[in-house]
Amino acid sequence: MKTGKATDQFGISAEHFKYGGEKTAKILTNLINEAFKFKRVPQCFKEGIVSPLFKGHGKPICLPKSYRRITVSPVMGKLMESVHLCLEEPKLLKVQSRLQRGFTAGVNPTFAALPLTEAIIEAKELGQTLYTTFVDASSAFDVVWHASLLKSIFQSGISGQSWQILNDWYTNMSSAVRWEGKLSTSFAELQGVRQGSVWSPSVYKLFVNPLIKKLESDSLGFKIGNVFVGTPMCADDLLLISSKPDELQTMISYTAHFAETEEYNIYIFKYVPYESNGKVPQKLKA
Repeated sequence: MKTGKATDQFGISAEHFKYGGEKTAKILTNLINEAFKFKRVPQCFKEGIVSPLFKGHGKPICLPKSYRRITVSPVMGKLMESVHLCLEEPKLLKVQSRLQRGFTAGVNPTFAALPLTEAIIEAKELGQTLYTTFVDASSAFDVVWHASLLKSIFQSGISGQSWQILNDWYTNMSSAVRWEGKLSTSFAELQGVRQGSVWSPSVYKLFVNPLIKKLESDSLGFKIGNVFVGTPMCADDLLLISSKPDELQTMISYTAHFAETEEYNIYIFKYVPYESNGKVPQKLKA
């Protein structure tokens, strides 16, 4: 647990536990063991403080979508999450697509660019035209459908007590917004995974894993020899690569269908800077 971070809603920081001594460690151990025993997450562990973070990049300051929501979770809850994730992460890494390079320990996210670089070289050597589409989910973390998320977690091999704990974690979650030093009243969180939560990166990867697994199993996308490289992904950013325009359209259509089924949107606008001619960044439709 990192030090020097903001305190939670109870005024507790990681330093309180790190330097709390043996008595504090014993109390925390008993508390977390009881939570695992009864497959229940204490309600106070599921509360959070949301801090809106302005994205910048020329976005209008008055629009809510111009802000990224970062949640400060209770430190005791993060401690329990850390223990839980440590127990289950080996299972997750076994089912995670090898083309998913985001939020993975020991893997630099820039490795996601390597399949594209190699695909370009291969296409040039074979005299082929390479077609690519960059796909970005809109507010990806904020709109995750909990029921589908829990289904994906179960299908990944996390079951029994571990699944019940995650199910309880995403039940009756609540947050309050901190703005200009004041807190709003609490509200229920019925969707999304928290940015700032220990489990969130891992469960989000499980949520989108079926998409890239399906494209690979159907052999949709570019291959170098017999090695599939058609769907490199870094967290929620997906790249579709093909040497055939009709195949790429099929991949795009499937991706759009998956997004519709899982109740999230594909972001269709991006700001593209034209630094070479000095023009202001323009909005282009994908």
